[in-house]
Amino acid sequence: MIIDQFLIGTMRNFIYLLTDNGESFVIDPQRDLKPWETRLQELGSTLRGVLLTHTHYDHIAGMGETALKYGVPVYVHEHDAFRLKTEAELKFLKDGEKIKIGKKEIEVLHTPGHSAGECCYLIRDTKPWSLLTGDTVFVGMVGRTDLETGSDEEMFETIQRIKKLPHDTVIYPGHDYGKTPTTTIARQLLEDACFQSRNIDELREVP
Repeated sequence: MIIDQFLIGTMRNFIYLLTDNGESFVIDPQRDLKPWETRLQELGSTLRGVLLTHTHYDHIAGMGETALKYGVPVYVHEHDAFRLKTEAELKFLKDGEKIKIGKKEIEVLHTPGHSAGECCYLIRDTKPWSLLTGDTVFVGMVGRTDLETGSDEEMFETIQRIKKLPHDTVIYPGHDYGKTPTTTIARQLLEDACFQSRNIDELREVP
């Protein structure tokens, strides 16, 4: 599995192109499609779909154009689909669902907290495992919970779930907000007070 990371836009969004055996998915495409499209052409790969971690505007700016240009579906959790106004085909994700890409699979984790339909994408076929987290986890912090459909309680439960993954799992966040473009669960446990919180009250006290 090839994971390409692109820094695009004024909000420092990370867009990802996942590729295996001539098939690709793009995650949270920004309005500027050129960087990942150039890579898609270099790889000689075929785009199979758009994966959304959630539907805040900065993560869907290039969704409609991409889906219609390539004639591919948009994968999104139904709890976040209410923000979308698009002619593209929507496929609703479920927790634990596996999406085939080439000869490998992308596993869907429903991880609410930042948004009710937020999803992370787990790839077990990389060594170590890879987790693409959108706005659920950033380097050294987690996503804010004070926006529409955000929840401290759900974020706390999501963190507990992610902490159970192998600690060398590489986290690929949805924004370039940290000292490095990626992190690991082990680093989060050392550097992120949210990951160290023992209950919801402690999580709420984190600045």
